[in-house]
Parts: sequence; C-alpha cells; structure tokens
Amino acid sequence: VIHHDACTSAFQCFKVLAARKLSTAFTIDNDGTIYQFFSDPSKWRQWATGKANDISIPFDVSSVADPAMAGLYRSRGIAVPPTITKTWNKKPMKMLALTAVQQASALELIRVLTKHMQIPLRVPRKNGIFIDGYSEYVFAPDGSSKFIEEGGGVVGHLHVDRNKWDAMAFDWEVVK
Repeated sequence: VIHHDACTSAFQCFKVLAARKLSTAFTIDNDGTIYQFFSDPSKWRQWATGKANDISIPFDVSSVADPAMAGLYRSRGIAVPPTITKTWNKKPMKMLALTAVQQASALELIRVLTKHMQIPLRVPRKNGIFIDGYSEYVFAPDGSSKFIEEGGGVVGHLHVDRNKWDAMAFDWEVVK
C-alpha cells in the first residue's frame, strides 16, 4: 500500500510514525533514497493501513502533498514540487507532485517487491480504467477483497480507506 506521509523528509516521517505508534516498511525521501525499516517486511506486520495491515507491505513517499502546506518545503530550503490536479473519487483535486526521483524510486521499489514477493504487477482497474479512490472491489468494510481474490497487486491508501487520498500524486499509469 503506497502512502504519502505528509512530511518533508523521511527522517520527519520516521519521527511522526514513531510518535503515533505506526510503522511502514520503507520510506522514499525527496532525493529518491529508499530507507528500509524492517529486515524482512514480509515477516513483520506494519501498522499503517488499518484493516489491510495483515495483507500489505506499506511504504511512504515523503510529501506534504497539500499545496496549502508548500511553505513547509520553503522554510526548510527544499524545492517545492509543482501543483498538479488529479481525480480523486471522481472529483478534481489539487496536490503537490512527487519529484521525478521519488516517482522512479517508488516504481523501482514496486518492481522489486512484486517480483520477490510474487505479487502481480497490476493496479485496481474497472473496465480498464484506473480506480481513483476507495472501492469495495479493492477492500470492502468486512475485509473482503475481489481484487485480492483475483490475485491482488499494488494499491494506494486511497483504495482501502474512503477518507484517504494518498498516494494520488503517484503516476499509477506506469505500473505495468
């Protein structure tokens, strides 16, 4: 499950998650560096995705995501990513883009995890169109999942929780 962490760095993400008693398997920093927090994420339960914790390996991409929070980057001397508009739950939404190196690192991490964990390299689609928000097809309130029954794949937090929109800034169309 891909998340954006609402933080300006992987270090800040680690501190926030620890304070909230949450965890993630990996974090991708602004420069594309991937930090691994568990020696074997497949054997340790991470606490980041609610009911999906038992069946997922979560990772975070450092991004404040919300354009209203862009000043956090400026105050730390970090270049502000451009604002983009994507569709979330069928509505346009403005967000900060991931950097090119974050996007590339996230895709590489996805490829490595799916290959070594034998997870299908696919994202949720209906009639060939990317599902842009929460869907009971991906994860129903009772914990069932048609998507997982069909083999599973790569999802964002937005797919498993109707109130989350991370990681919409990720370019889902490149996962093939």
